[in-house]
Amino acid sequence: MRNTTIAAIVAVAGIAWGASAQATDMTYTFSGMASGSLNGVSFNSENYTITMLGDTANLTGNVNSTQILSPLISTSIDIDGVGDVTLTEGALLGATPTVAFLEPTGSGPDLIDFFLPFREDLSTTFHVTGTADGEQFNNVATSGGLLTLTHPGDMAFSAAVTVVTPPNGGGGVPEPASWALMLLGFGGLGAMLRQRRAQRPMLAAI
Repeated sequence: MRNTTIAAIVAVAGIAWGASAQATDMTYTFSGMASGSLNGVSFNSENYTITMLGDTANLTGNVNSTQILSPLISTSIDIDGVGDVTLTEGALLGATPTVAFLEPTGSGPDLIDFFLPFREDLSTTFHVTGTADGEQFNNVATSGGLLTLTHPGDMAFSAAVTVVTPPNGGGGVPEPASWALMLLGFGGLGAMLRQRRAQRPMLAAI
């Protein structure tokens, strides 16, 4: 019975660690070629990638109607030969069965509307190509100044689970609640072991 209890305590601690290490972050990208300007400096027909990091815990809605991932953790834009900037205003990513869209979390028009060739689920990995309307991406505030993108129409849209590897190659860092559960489990295990050690001299004296 005692061995079963110890095994249960160890299992609880293991579950807490395993659950905390699961990644819920997703990386989404819009990529293509565009012209425009950044902080008053024009560029022409440069490759660009808009990278959006989001937590699926913030994903609401239904894949058969509309999904909204809000807010995004970060939104960065890398333009060949120009630089890498981040949006200074919060943004969200949404999808209907026909359109994926990037827009500010406040007021304002969509920055990008990507016309989906078929329905996609924002909680899964995918890669599709199609056309987009990005004419609304005009004088958007970024870390490098106001950014305007003029899209020729063709672009790619992708999603993948974000894999974060700590510098020491270990697993994920547990959340505070997971730490508490693990400490409770290991504390219970320590108490059981101390009780067993205390009982040994009594048994030897019999």
